[in-house]
Amino acid sequence: MPFNQWKALGAALITLALPLSTHANPRPDHPTIIVGMDTRATYLAKAPDAQGAAQLQLMPAVRLKLSTANTCGSDEAYLTPESSGIPAESFNRALDEIQELIDNETPVLMTLSACDGKRAFFEKIRGCTPEECGKLTASLVDGKLYLDEDYAPTSKGQASYFLKMPMPYDSKRKAWKAKVYYADSKTLRRDYFVNAKDFASGRPVLASKTYYPSGKLGQSYQDDANGQRQGEAITYSEDGIIIKRANYLNDELEGWQTTYHENGKEADAYKWHQGKRVDGEYLEHDENGALVGRISYRNDEPDGPAMSYYPSGKLKDSSSFVAGKAQGPSTSYFENGAVRSTRNNVDSSPDGWVISYYADGKVEEKQFFEQQVQRSYATWNAQGIQTVQWQWDEQHREQGDFKKWYENGQLQDHRIYKDGKLQGPAITWYENGQMNTSVDYVDGREQGVMRMWKQDGSPNGECRYEAGERQGECT
Repeated sequence: MPFNQWKALGAALITLALPLSTHANPRPDHPTIIVGMDTRATYLAKAPDAQGAAQLQLMPAVRLKLSTANTCGSDEAYLTPESSGIPAESFNRALDEIQELIDNETPVLMTLSACDGKRAFFEKIRGCTPEECGKLTASLVDGKLYLDEDYAPTSKGQASYFLKMPMPYDSKRKAWKAKVYYADSKTLRRDYFVNAKDFASGRPVLASKTYYPSGKLGQSYQDDANGQRQGEAITYSEDGIIIKRANYLNDELEGWQTTYHENGKEADAYKWHQGKRVDGEYLEHDENGALVGRISYRNDEPDGPAMSYYPSGKLKDSSSFVAGKAQGPSTSYFENGAVRSTRNNVDSSPDGWVISYYADGKVEEKQFFEQQVQRSYATWNAQGIQTVQWQWDEQHREQGDFKKWYENGQLQDHRIYKDGKLQGPAITWYENGQMNTSVDYVDGREQGVMRMWKQDGSPNGECRYEAGERQGECT
């Protein structure tokens, strides 16, 4: 079973990618687990006094307790913003991330400063590979084998489940009985057999059942002596309702696979052969039995018409697939039959106009695509007033006029782009029509005087720019 992948370190700790100091001979990283932290520790250090003379002073630091002794002969390491290079404003966030490492018992590789006696300072940290930290990931603790969500051995702090070891051997079935429990609730998660004494190298065999934390049955199925799924597998809701039935032959779906709504009515059903859907049309129903979808498959891929329906039976969406990809017109409808949206597909990507409508037929949104690149975007409100106008070139760079309007139709923002950069005047307005700001751009940067006004039209200040840099204070 795979080695547990430790989650990524947080952003504040990642800023420690390089230590503050450099060394001709880099010190080896120290594999360890941080097991404790004292944020109010101190240490003695030489620092200049008011006259500049070196004096011993008590300095604040964070003291980390490590699971393994470092090369200085201590199981402690000191951490300060200066030693790690963490900005002061990010230091508290870094401590929160270290506390999370402590809570999860996460193995790490820590780089420490040169030894000052037995004292060393934390410089940087990173996650470690199985080869680097294998000795720290002991999953068997106090007779319990700790497991992750995929039932792979992991450390206690990372575990979702645990298994009591050793497992009893069933001589009649020639397999070991495995009872897996939730790590938090201690209730039974899975009751089954495996074909290896050490569990980790084994496969599930024979009858298997899984349970919700409440103790309710979640799933039951059968594997053969070689670990291949055979026969019917049944999945239950926590209320005890069957929500899925599937049939297997030699570890592949074979026959009908049916899912059900919570009220027990069929949702959909697919027929399988050797792990692939059998060619044909398949239907989907809602919890009241109304037809809400139909789709055709060929060679285990959507192929042919695909439609969805409102519970009333009215058509909701219509499209077509060829070899698993949407091709040609795709249309959505309101329940009254009015068109809600239209688009044309080429290999499941929009090509040409994509248009959305309000229920009364007014256009709500228009987009244009060419060779999988969006070229334009525009919107209108329910009163038919345009609110947005944008456009791009074939490289999806902004080009030309970009405009935004208030709901009352008053222009709010107008700027001009050339090859993805602002070029020329950029103006904003208040909703009452009064100009708000005005400035020119050259190659994407402000140039010249930016003028500002209040809503009543009176001046509100000026700022001068040169190549995007403000020159002095605004007046």
